[in-house]
Amino acid sequence: MAIETLSNPFITVATPQTPKFSRFTKAGEYRPDAIADGYALECSCGELYRSVASAIHCSKCTNSVFGRCTHVVDIRTMKVVAGQVPTQEEYRQAAMKARGV
Repeated sequence: MAIETLSNPFITVATPQTPKFSRFTKAGEYRPDAIADGYALECSCGELYRSVASAIHCSKCTNSVFGRCTHVVDIRTMKVVAGQVPTQEEYRQAAMKARGV
């Protein structure tokens, strides 16, 4: 069964020249549209939100090794606006704790 794709710039077809696991959206392409739509705050897992309160309580981040959102970044300025970016050591300790080691 053949799969047809429409002319969509976000769909890529794996060929010998392209990697098997290519990204659908190139880095940075979606951000101008997201900012224009008001989604300028990114939680630590990468979800975009309109408010700091929503971003810091991201439900996807509960699946991280920390069990919560650690920080929120304003993608317009790339500055942390809430929380703190964990260090490599903090991440390592949280990962060990999550594994029960």
